[in-house]
Amino acid sequence: MNRKEKIIKYVKTLSAVIWIILFLFLIGNRNYMSASAIAEYSPKNQILSALAMIMLYAFKTVSIIFPYKVLQITVGMKFSIIPALFINLAGSAVSFAVGYLMGRFYGTEAVKK
Repeated sequence: MNRKEKIIKYVKTLSAVIWIILFLFLIGNRNYMSASAIAEYSPKNQILSALAMIMLYAFKTVSIIFPYKVLQITVGMKFSIIPALFINLAGSAVSFAVGYLMGRFYGTEAVKK
């Protein structure tokens, strides 16, 4: 195994561990997954809040228990209609992109196994 393959193996393992830790954290804190709780704990700064919501969309891609609709409702609660529309669209695009990239990155091995 050459150096590039080792690095890719470590990156895959590290990313899987990070997602598992986040997943376990969410399972342990299920009562914080409501739209009002997410809105309450999100940053007060509008730009940081929008970025946090988009990051949650990215996490939603690999999480089974994190509800997609709750994110959309939360964005609707935090922002007016036009910014909320664009943040939800950007979040959906990020969610689809993360899913595609994970499939592209992990897909070959998963299909073989």
